[in-house]
Amino acid sequence: MKIALFLLLLTTILYGQHIEGNPNARIRTSSYSATTIDQSHQQIYYDYWFVKNPRSGLKSHHQALLQIGESHTKFFDYFSLVRDSLVEKYSHFTHVKLAEYNLILGASSKIGLRFTVLNHVNENTFHIYNRIYSQSYMYPITVPEFKWSLTRDEQKQLLNYPVKKAVCHYRGRTWIAWYTEEIPINSGPYVFKNLPGLILELYDDQMHYHFLATAIELQSMPIYRRNDKNIVPTTESLYLKAERNFHEDPSSLIQTKTYSSPGIEIKFPPQSLPYNPIEMD
Repeated sequence: MKIALFLLLLTTILYGQHIEGNPNARIRTSSYSATTIDQSHQQIYYDYWFVKNPRSGLKSHHQALLQIGESHTKFFDYFSLVRDSLVEKYSHFTHVKLAEYNLILGASSKIGLRFTVLNHVNENTFHIYNRIYSQSYMYPITVPEFKWSLTRDEQKQLLNYPVKKAVCHYRGRTWIAWYTEEIPINSGPYVFKNLPGLILELYDDQMHYHFLATAIELQSMPIYRRNDKNIVPTTESLYLKAERNFHEDPSSLIQTKTYSSPGIEIKFPPQSLPYNPIEMD
């Protein structure tokens, strides 16, 4: 029972939060700092689905945003933008009421993709921002050399644009992309690019990850980078190792103790969390 309660508590911490109490309670706000690095002139909104637990096959549905600027692109969860906007708004006050604080928690609980991908279009590097439990990390990766196989005879329409099919193998998965040459933007969800047009749909052949464009917006919007003081620079290999270790034994980072009687601690075996990363190797 205690193991089940621990995993339930961990799931609540990671995926959903809400506080009940006195609506007039005053809660101290968090500081917020971000740097605008570009102005997006085009936003592509995606619905996306992913399988958190490959054993169950159940899909989680969320929204993502791809910003296209003159010098940068940014791909991240839409509700990360909503949360950051609320945190920035309330950071100008010393305290907020419970309802306002729950707006931030509500937006945070809807975040599905934990990573943010920033790319300087004139550089051959992506910067990936990600989290393991409460710790933020950043690591650079070289822009992959995708070897797309273009299938000219398979076409359909998405958002009233004609799209063509392309297939590639990347990091342990086979990916299918549908792109439109009518929007000559070399970009798409996550780190995928190097096609002769914008990727409007992307999924792996097991449908564990599926991104589908739902709207394209033409207006100016800041592309920003969070300036969190606790972001730890690292390498991709070290980050992925730490992420896997956390899912295999989350108690290694979450120090909780249970006692059967005063001074007698109960030792539980490691309890794993579902792990289905977008990159398999």
